Amino acid sequence: RHLASRIAQAENWKVDDIKLDICAHLAVIEHKHPGKCKTCNGSGEILTAKVAKVCPSCNGVGSKRMTNAQLGRALGVSKDAARKTWQYRYEQIYLALYDYEQEIARHLYKQFYTEVA
Repeated sequence: RHLASRIAQAENWKVDDIKLDICAHLAVIEHKHPGKCKTCNGSGEILTAKVAKVCPSCNGVGSKRMTNAQLGRALGVSKDAARKTWQYRYEQIYLALYDYEQEIARHLYKQFYTEVA
């Protein structure tokens, strides 16, 4: 919640705190437990005629992101409102979580590497 509030403040979002909390909660859940792509079963590839091709549904990632319809239902807004207003906000929170995780991983790597060297 604190991260989402800081982003909202920095971006001058006029938001309902409850919707912001829901958005932050969904971002954490999706970040930690991404949905497996049903087309490629999470592999990121599809085998066609002995050739592996990048899955067109997930673009090779192996997971599916939350749709605007799902985001809208969770926030109690229409799919259009989710797309126009909340998708960007959700992505900003999601990306900030990713950035923090990468920063922590780099810090831990440096700590372990320094101790070994």
